[in-house]
Amino acid sequence: MSKLLNDVRNTLRVHHYALITEKTYLQWNKRFILFHNKTHPLQRRIPVVLSQREVNVILATLQGQHQLIDRLS
Repeated sequence: MSKLLNDVRNTLRVHHYALITEKTYLQWNKRFILFHNKTHPLQRRIPVVLSQREVNVILATLQGQHQLIDRLS
């Protein structure tokens, strides 16, 4: 079993969760990990860097409240 699942199990036991709750939480965690291809969802995000021109194009398209917020900042 992975370190993460061992940590979850230990935490649940420290807090005196029922055994059936522990099993359910561990199963849910396993399914969650497998659903995300064994990677943390936040680690898959690619940082986006815009050029000054791209920023200007985006700001030029703002309307209404968004344009007001941009102009106030």
